[in-house]
Amino acid sequence: APGTFARRRDAMHAAIADWEVPHEAWCRLVPCLQLPDANDVHVLAAAIAGHADCIVTSNLKDFPEQLLAPFGLQAIHPDEFLIAQLDLDELTVLAAFKEQRRRLQRGDFTRRVRRRARAQWLGRHRAAAARGRGVDLNMRGTCKQRGLPSP
Repeated sequence: APGTFARRRDAMHAAIADWEVPHEAWCRLVPCLQLPDANDVHVLAAAIAGHADCIVTSNLKDFPEQLLAPFGLQAIHPDEFLIAQLDLDELTVLAAFKEQRRRLQRGDFTRRVRRRARAQWLGRHRAAAARGRGVDLNMRGTCKQRGLPSP
């Protein structure tokens, strides 16, 4: 949709002022870097220039550990990243999940995509719960297992 990129960029700037790595900071690194997919090298360059700890991507195969480790980076699947955020600020993360669910229900995605995303999320959450997280995130935004207020 027209303007979607600009809206997303502006929202990111409003939320985190220094999220963007300037082009001049990373573009000189591109010729020095290699990844399995040359079209992804700019992502690695921006992560290095921006002093990132990780690259959050579903495309893990094109960001192999042995190529990222020398730069102190690792590639993390978005679901694992979100689960890790629960340890940092559980209530804020739950509120963000709830807001994202509200947006998805407005018809932004097809029913099939929502169903698949929910199944993947629930599977990953159950794994996190088995590791002792213990929060009920049954996609209804509840926190009842820990007795926390709903965000």
